[in-house]
Amino acid sequence: MMCLSVRQPWATLIIAGIKNVENRKWDTRLRGALAIHASKTSDQQAMYFLHQIMREDPGVKTAIMEYGQRTGIDMLRLDSYPTGAVIGFVNLIDIRSPGIVDDDHRVWRDPMQHGWVLRSPIELDEKQPLGGRLGLFDVTVKVTRREG
Repeated sequence: MMCLSVRQPWATLIIAGIKNVENRKWDTRLRGALAIHASKTSDQQAMYFLHQIMREDPGVKTAIMEYGQRTGIDMLRLDSYPTGAVIGFVNLIDIRSPGIVDDDHRVWRDPMQHGWVLRSPIELDEKQPLGGRLGLFDVTVKVTRREG
């Protein structure tokens, strides 16, 4: 299965089903199942952006806080997120070209990049420790999962 490394907090928000698009400078022909790897490197600047989104969009804030309560992750503390592991799977259904933003993705979409449209997240009960890589890479993951 192909895998994509994503920095936290974005990786967890994708697997939680809250962030439905991942922005990348590059395109791919891949569609279908995609493993999400939580990079060992987190994105501190992303936490500032996440707090801003939570202030502006009460629905996103509620979803984030409920997910944190359900999983025991302190969603407001970057050091609480899992890193260095495959944390789940999504279905990559489409890629939007730079400049195209629709209402379903407006909160998360960077119009200057390719928007990877993600659906049907599945969270692994047991995270699979793994070093990440740039780009897409092939992984074998032992599946123990909780659908959510």
